[in-house]
Amino acid sequence: MFFKKKKINKYYILLISLLLLFIFYLLFITNGFKGNLAQSLRIILQQPVLLKSKNIHENIILDYSLKILYGIENRLFNSPNVENLNIDIKFEELDKLKNDRAKALKLRKLEDPQKFNIIISHENRKYKATARLKGDQPGHWTNAKQWSLRIKLRKNETIFSMNEFSLTIPYERNYPNIFIFSNILKENNLLTPRHKIVKIKINGDNWGLMTLEEQFQNSFYAINKIKEAPIFKITNENDFTISNILTSADGIYANTKIKNVEDIVRWQGKLETKIYNEKEILKKTNIPNKNTNETLLSIFKTIQEAIIKKDEKFLKEINKYIDIISFARVSALTAFWGDTHSKTSFNSRYYLDPYELKIRPVLTDSVLSKVDKNFFNDHNYFYKNIFSLDTFQKEYLLTLKKIKKDFPKIEQKFKIFCKKFGKNCFNRNDLDILRDNLNFLISINKEIFNIPVTTEKTALDTKNPYNINKKKIHFRAFNNGDVLIDNLTSEYLEIKDIIFKKSNDCNIDCIQFNKDKITNLELKPSTFVNISTKEIKVNIPDKSYEFLELKYLDEDKRYFSLTEKIENIIFKKDNLLSKKEIKLNSFIKIKDKDYVLSKGNYNINYPIIVLPGYNLIIEEGVNIKMAEGTYIMIMDGFLKLQGSAHNPIEITSQLEDNYWKGIYVNKSSKNVNYSILNHSKISNFSYFDNGFIQLTGGLNFINSNVKLTNIFVEKSYSEDAINLVNSNFIISDLDIQNSKSDGIDVDFSEGKISRSKFNDILGDAIDLSGSKISIDNVNIKNIGDKAISVGENTQLEVINANISYSRIGIASKDASNVMGSNINISNCGLFDFAVYQKKKYFSGAILKIETNSSCNKSLVQLGNELVINNVKITEKNFNVKKLYDGTLQ
Repeated sequence: MFFKKKKINKYYILLISLLLLFIFYLLFITNGFKGNLAQSLRIILQQPVLLKSKNIHENIILDYSLKILYGIENRLFNSPNVENLNIDIKFEELDKLKNDRAKALKLRKLEDPQKFNIIISHENRKYKATARLKGDQPGHWTNAKQWSLRIKLRKNETIFSMNEFSLTIPYERNYPNIFIFSNILKENNLLTPRHKIVKIKINGDNWGLMTLEEQFQNSFYAINKIKEAPIFKITNENDFTISNILTSADGIYANTKIKNVEDIVRWQGKLETKIYNEKEILKKTNIPNKNTNETLLSIFKTIQEAIIKKDEKFLKEINKYIDIISFARVSALTAFWGDTHSKTSFNSRYYLDPYELKIRPVLTDSVLSKVDKNFFNDHNYFYKNIFSLDTFQKEYLLTLKKIKKDFPKIEQKFKIFCKKFGKNCFNRNDLDILRDNLNFLISINKEIFNIPVTTEKTALDTKNPYNINKKKIHFRAFNNGDVLIDNLTSEYLEIKDIIFKKSNDCNIDCIQFNKDKITNLELKPSTFVNISTKEIKVNIPDKSYEFLELKYLDEDKRYFSLTEKIENIIFKKDNLLSKKEIKLNSFIKIKDKDYVLSKGNYNINYPIIVLPGYNLIIEEGVNIKMAEGTYIMIMDGFLKLQGSAHNPIEITSQLEDNYWKGIYVNKSSKNVNYSILNHSKISNFSYFDNGFIQLTGGLNFINSNVKLTNIFVEKSYSEDAINLVNSNFIISDLDIQNSKSDGIDVDFSEGKISRSKFNDILGDAIDLSGSKISIDNVNIKNIGDKAISVGENTQLEVINANISYSRIGIASKDASNVMGSNINISNCGLFDFAVYQKKKYFSGAILKIETNSSCNKSLVQLGNELVINNVKITEKNFNVKKLYDGTLQ
């Protein structure tokens, strides 16, 4: 029992019960009154969910009475201590919200909600923000209060370390289960947003307890330790909306009987690719002028196309783009939860990792229910394609065993969470269902993946009197002139015009294409099983035209138009997903699982690509000259440069002014095997870019164990000369010179750097993020930015560092903790030491240094800590932007 035990006057409870009975009498008179009264009771009693919790008694009046009494008990003796958000909305801004809600109530769907300005007060601070109404289901906005909102803070400010979040009614987010499930997902290294219960007031009016859910903004990427790349949804909003309005009991189609709903939505939206925060995320790039996140978009579109069309020719090839371990864990956990909600097409979300082009599932909301043997039958082919793989099944079963072992901890999670909210919260959890699900899944073992083959109907009829399908085609255009057009309907459609555009909103300087009587192009209807696709060829005027518009007619001669961006032909399905023949340089020998390059001089004119599962060994005395655009790529193996002091290895470009594209090593999973680089000189390279994987680093080690000894790196024209990601490493006697940006960048890794030199670096010499690092005996000179930059919750110990002619000596920021001794700084640029918060979704940082010499120019921001030789330096308030733009002195 988690409540304070106090005597309660029995007559007091009796009076309350009589009052409640009267309330129930009123409550059942009017449905609208019922909903608003239930909401008012929730708000007054500070209950996330009240009447909608699991039935306690079969008699509804007794059931409701007990739930309200539990709420009263918790309110009186165990009132939840949750944080407050006060939201102020000016009258004219509030009108926008009310108008959107009124429109949604009329249409039974939310359509193009307006943004409006708000001010949020939290912990004696005010935050300017924008908000809008949100929610596909009417439950998000039908009640008198607690409408679901999407909120984004201005100026990258954060609350609870989130810049963008939503507020929803807790039962719309499956309270309390979502909080426990989200925690379990994170413990299994799966991607999911954070959730929190908060108390909301709007213009002083109490809106009660609501669920705050993190959105896919900067904080989500940072907390999950992933690169800022697109998060995809494999449908558009119309798919869900059409189904919802056609099956609703009221709304504009309430008096109609549309029987072909399944046909209407069969292909609608299935080939759409939605990106969260699309404008912002597509602007981000790893390589200047390359639009690397648009590359990821094209790759995902192609994989999605093959999945949706169930293209047998390419389904096996898709597996190499799937993070099988993540999908196996998600499958086990959602089955354990009986969650049929998050796997639906309009709730599935995916992240494409730019470091290795692996798709990872992203889970948001979930529903807890009983599982059965048919649970996986209607999963999409992202899942079905890998169900039979041994790697998938092993990880799936391991995850179930882990859940069984940890089940007492899961029970404890529920108890801890529900302690705040009382018996009604405990009544909402279904531990018995979870226990039964787990035992069933373990007993049925792999048999649950024996999915029966079903015969799908073939006939398709999308016609309806309301012309609901506003988008009747889907197409992709490629820069060689190929255009693939899909008919999403059962109609005959006619393409009338093709127009090239320089921008998506082009009104002038657009070229109309009429060659080969394109206006007579007819698209045949699709069936329920197969989508009808037409491929045509057009002549693109020149590269400045980046968009293509198709204008077309349906069978009723109604005009439609659709514009899409022209993509690179390398992302067309036949190119991306076809098995490629890899040319093997004649002078490379294969011994067992090793590619071996023996002593000698070599000119490399096309990339060295090592097959997955193989390694590359370059023996001592090898001198390699790489042609422009070539690279070394190892997808699932290790690299060994076996140079010696007398016979070092050298890898450089063939021509001084032409740069090769560096090295990529991905071991896929860290194990005892190390990439070992000894006595080697590597120079004159730029960003790694094979057209698909495009990275900031020149020499990249991903998911690897790495040992670098006596390595000389110079003339790097990439953002990071060396980039270590999610790796373990030991580096000694490294010498990096003449780097146009950073020397070494370490992300989410663990290791040691010793006896190393960094000279003439235009960016940071050593840049650390989300890592645990030790540095010993380094000499750093002529650095354009920071000698050692420590960020994003990094733990660093640095001993014996000599730093000279650096803009900033050591910077600790964003929840990082740096301890240093025997630090010598001379010929300072701006500051010896700087401690501050750059990214507002992190907390303050710490830097404690013992220094023998410095220029006595240090900077520490309020909320951070700087201690030099046991003396705490006074904090000051300053604008971090000025530190970076050079205006802070």
